[in-house]
Amino acid sequence: MREAAYQKAYNDGAEFSWKGKTLTQDEIQKYNAECLIEICNKIRSAVAKALPNVKDPYEEPERDGIREWRRGIIIDKIINEELLNNGISPSSSAAEIEMTLQISFIKGYLEHQELPDDNYHEFKISIKGGEQPISKWIYSLLKLQDRSSRLAESNSIPQDDFLLIYFNNRNCHSFQAIFTSEDADLAEDWVTIKRFGKVIRVDLKDKSYYGDKVVIGGSYEFVKYFARKQENYEVHHLIPVKLLVMTGILDKFKGPCIKIEKQDHEKTRSYKNKNMLDDIYFQRQLDYLKENNIKAAVELEIADIQEKFGSKYDDAIREVREYVAKLDTQFNK
Repeated sequence: MREAAYQKAYNDGAEFSWKGKTLTQDEIQKYNAECLIEICNKIRSAVAKALPNVKDPYEEPERDGIREWRRGIIIDKIINEELLNNGISPSSSAAEIEMTLQISFIKGYLEHQELPDDNYHEFKISIKGGEQPISKWIYSLLKLQDRSSRLAESNSIPQDDFLLIYFNNRNCHSFQAIFTSEDADLAEDWVTIKRFGKVIRVDLKDKSYYGDKVVIGGSYEFVKYFARKQENYEVHHLIPVKLLVMTGILDKFKGPCIKIEKQDHEKTRSYKNKNMLDDIYFQRQLDYLKENNIKAAVELEIADIQEKFGSKYDDAIREVREYVAKLDTQFNK
């Protein structure tokens, strides 16, 4: 297998930094396009070898038949093999792949710049392919590339320029990518992706430890948007969102959470509790928060969870305690 596309994007970002260039939105968008065009060119070459006598292999056949059906199977197989060779799952959405390529490129650039650790860096990234599988979108790009090659011949314009024009078209989705360093953030080292101001995705640099865990603890945005997706699991705020809002001590996304089974979530004190302010238990949590004592408020809920479920969520509790320790340090500086 060749170097994975994401690792290559990271290395290319680092090289871009070493050359002393300034990273702009146009450069990011251009890099995304060039990556996908390179994949398309390799597929076109492989298809040409596999189907040497087919003039327009990507066009729909005029009539059905075994030969035309087999042609489609061959092309699909070549596309999937090339994507896998680049470390890309053919079933992933085109948007996911484009986003990850651009994020990797930006990370490579930032991590090889002499930048302060106490701030964040914001970039705009563009998504063209949408939610369709990357394999289907690549097929569409190949068809577009095939048609543009005929136009290129008649207009003496390189065919890749036609695809670059397609990618630079304003008809695309734009996202806000905010990169923070480990020292700058209260929790983990991540990049937050927002659209219209709403968080839609959070990425970590190192998934090797967190990625295989079933339950996990930390900030809400970390548990909600990164922890491995599982049916029948939900994110439980150890401090109810209502109390966070009332005190203003943290927003919902920074609230300490653990991932627990849905049936257990329903047994927690705060679950769909509209009258929690009448409960002395939550009054105690509120008093702790007014004193900026997040740790005590969290430990109160942890004790209740362990009383109900024993050691079942100890791994998640251990991790959320690590997160709370960081919060506690921040609030007591």
